[in-house]
Amino acid sequence: MVYTANEMVAWVKVLGPKLQAANVKLMAPEPSEWIHLWSNTSATGSTVSGHPNSSDPLKCGCFGNDPVTTGCSSTCTSGGGYDYGHWLAKDTTAWGLVDIVATHEYDTQKAMAWPSDVDNGKRSKEVWETEVSGVMYWPQQGPSSDIANGLAVAGWVHSALVVGEASAWLYWWYQASGSNDNEGLVLSGSTAMTKRCYTIGNYSKFVRPGYVMVDVAGNSNSNLLLSAFTGTDGTVIVAINNSSSAVTVPITISGGTGAAPATCTPYVTSSSANLAAGTAATVTGGAFSASLAATSVTTFVCK
Repeated sequence: MVYTANEMVAWVKVLGPKLQAANVKLMAPEPSEWIHLWSNTSATGSTVSGHPNSSDPLKCGCFGNDPVTTGCSSTCTSGGGYDYGHWLAKDTTAWGLVDIVATHEYDTQKAMAWPSDVDNGKRSKEVWETEVSGVMYWPQQGPSSDIANGLAVAGWVHSALVVGEASAWLYWWYQASGSNDNEGLVLSGSTAMTKRCYTIGNYSKFVRPGYVMVDVAGNSNSNLLLSAFTGTDGTVIVAINNSSSAVTVPITISGGTGAAPATCTPYVTSSSANLAAGTAATVTGGAFSASLAATSVTTFVCK
């Protein structure tokens, strides 16, 4: 269904009280691409000639891969377009009825940060990414079950958690209904797991409910994506090495819920390994040396 921002606000104000009365949480607005949550801009970057942009059913007419505030039709900038999050936040009643800000992550597979002009830049509500997969005409379309695709999907998770500050990340879907849509964690007509299934597992198996994300500082390697999470039973660090070369990076663990851990055990997904446990690294003075295989995702479980 296609809502304008104004229609979304009006609908939330009708539906929200009924759900509240039933003690049911309301998730909204769930646009197909994250950029429509915070702008009228539609994404660019299709790999197929003749299909250069994401869909723009409301004809806002402005394109890019980051939110913009100029060049969009006047109808869209007055609530007749996307930018659902801003318009919900502007309406005190509607905003009070939304429990979870929900979005998909299609097309660019890229998250958008919580805007500085919504609640003074403070993420006042949980953000859930509720659907994403490789899609036709866009990078990482498939089908593919190799480590390159696994790294790409791990990058989607990283973007959602680190940039979008998502509290939940959901994939679409377990097994594809067709052979060419790249939608499944399991290959069509097979029980074989894809690499993207294992690299998602580098997060979901170890970053458990109740964990919170903590900052990771000092990484200057553009081919390396780091994120860290802490819970009552330890700290988890996920490292995506997009480089074709192995790297070693120093990591310091600070803060968290208790004393620094004694060891960090790596679990590696690469072209030849699937969440394979490695030798635990000793933590000295809150720091350890993380060895990362080429084109791999490594989760360090620190206790």
